[in-house]
Amino acid sequence: RQFSAWGMSPPRTEHVRSCDWGDLQMSILKKQSKACSDYRGCVFGDLTDRLPQCLQQWMDDAAPSSKDTHCKARKANAEVLEHLQRNASWAFPATSTSFCHVHKHSCPTYPGAMYTDSHAAFFLELPDEQPPKRACRRHDSDVSSVMSQPGLHEPWWATRHVVPPMDDGSRVRPLMINIAGLTCVEYTALGKQKREAGHHDRYNSVWCTERQQVARQGLEDVYFSECSDRYPAESLQVGNFSETHYVVALRTCPSEMGFPIRRRRTYTAGLNKQTCVWVGPSEPDDMDLEFQTLFHRTMELTGDALFVADDKQILSWVLDRTAKRKSQSRLPDNFGTKMDTYFHTLVPQGGVQRKSLYDPLRNHDGGLAGAFLCDMEQNPHMGTVPGPIVPPLNSHSDIYSYESQRFAISCEYLAMQGVDSNSKVSGGRGVSTFARIFNTSGEADVRRLAGNGIHVAVFAAWFLYVMGNTVRRETMSIEAPLLATEEPTVDMDDELANTSSAASAAFPDVSGVATPSSTTPSSLAVVGIPACEVLLVD
Repeated sequence: RQFSAWGMSPPRTEHVRSCDWGDLQMSILKKQSKACSDYRGCVFGDLTDRLPQCLQQWMDDAAPSSKDTHCKARKANAEVLEHLQRNASWAFPATSTSFCHVHKHSCPTYPGAMYTDSHAAFFLELPDEQPPKRACRRHDSDVSSVMSQPGLHEPWWATRHVVPPMDDGSRVRPLMINIAGLTCVEYTALGKQKREAGHHDRYNSVWCTERQQVARQGLEDVYFSECSDRYPAESLQVGNFSETHYVVALRTCPSEMGFPIRRRRTYTAGLNKQTCVWVGPSEPDDMDLEFQTLFHRTMELTGDALFVADDKQILSWVLDRTAKRKSQSRLPDNFGTKMDTYFHTLVPQGGVQRKSLYDPLRNHDGGLAGAFLCDMEQNPHMGTVPGPIVPPLNSHSDIYSYESQRFAISCEYLAMQGVDSNSKVSGGRGVSTFARIFNTSGEADVRRLAGNGIHVAVFAAWFLYVMGNTVRRETMSIEAPLLATEEPTVDMDDELANTSSAASAAFPDVSGVATPSSTTPSSLAVVGIPACEVLLVD
């Protein structure tokens, strides 16, 4: 509605590719491809599957073993990163392909390559290919029956290699955006803080090197990443990416934005210097302050606000859980939604003992109105902090509310991560399509997905903030006087020149925005980019 008020069409956004090696995650991504794009979106497997086979083998051989010392493992991972960077042009060519588990053949790894004539012709003549051995998944049957009918579901790239015209008839290549949740276990207590010495560090090395190489080739414009709050973004991204990207980083938590859950994470964004310019604050402290001013809110809710399931859902959950534990016979007659009276039937003996440790903490750590939530899979203050808001989730959390006197159930774990999983939290937006997809999985799977997920509302705020301070280079200009005879220019080496003036162009006075036309030097929307097509990757 707001774009219509400005006389503009909203940006067209399409999610065209996702990637994950886990069986559960891949199953969800394929269901997402069906629900959101009628199987047009690609789903790839292991991140390293796109590499040449000989390089995959070399990385397997060079990876540190579990018996290596911290120093030796860190050195081995550094050698992997150095080797990848030295061979980036060969390891990540524009014509790279990956086996797609939706379309059952090789698909383009980098969507940006489809908008280069020579590369597009190459991809449209790709032969069918068998999947790599380790890419075969037990969930592949999810879409095999549908995809066995050729021609019914063409991949997105079969018809999108021609840039569609804008409202004014001009053609602009879509903005290519990559979004990634980086492997974070090595930066947590669960991963023993191994950091760059961890076994999974090579996956971050592949991702980082790939971002730099595709930027050099002009195939990607912006990337976003999320990881543990202990992830050293300043050294691994801000410093290492300085040749190809302007990188900004932020550490924030949902509770700082008014959401009653602890989950402090590191968010980054990188702008390809060839195609985009940052027009926001140049100093990290100034950027933090501006983000806080725009998005931080006083906490007004307790974690119980996210306990939104109805009685029918709760009682169904109780029966399902006790059936799995073979303890239904011990449920009291006419049991209700308050689980404190039959808590012992829902958890093993260790859970009963753990609750006895939490009981005396409620008066000290709980809220003034009695709200007190804890993770019954964790001992008090051993990796998690109980209190009036939801403690940090992990892949096996079991959240219990003393005020509601019950455990959280599937839809509530999704709500904790900002997903519109219930009408009580979605308001006029309605229940999210993704909630319906997640709910096709069992409760343990939903808890695992939520524990490994990105908080939707916090990431949305970060995405909006970054894109609001990003301008494409072809539109990086200050509105010139009508009598100006030449286009203003931008120095490639001066990323932050004239920041205050550029910022005013990125945030125009919306009370008088004119309809973009060929005579307008810069057709900037409030998000700082032209109203063009955006392709989200991963």
